[in-house]
Amino acid sequence: MSDQRHLGRTVFVLSRGARACLVLGLLLLVLGLYKIVMPIEIQSPQGPMFACGSGLHPPTDQFQKNVCGRLPERQQVQAGFLAGAALIVAAGGVLVFGLSRREERARVATEDAESPIHRE
Repeated sequence: MSDQRHLGRTVFVLSRGARACLVLGLLLLVLGLYKIVMPIEIQSPQGPMFACGSGLHPPTDQFQKNVCGRLPERQQVQAGFLAGAALIVAAGGVLVFGLSRREERARVATEDAESPIHRE
């Protein structure tokens, strides 16, 4: 038989639970971004909607501030908590469910070998 060298490497792969937590964390982050850029509108007693800006762009006029109160601050706090929850869920999922380790080996191709790559 001819001389063959075996080359290998260790591959770390996220477990299913860790991947699910990362996806859930990403969804929470998207919800937090939506919450901070979503326009805030108040239904007035006469019927038309009153625009109060958003969490990113709160009202600057004193009249708007009086009508809207602390609604933009509430949006900012909710977005912050959602972003924090996203980080905790994603990092916690990776810590709890962890990584799985797999060894991959490859042979150096020789004249006799047809397929130089195989897994063990």
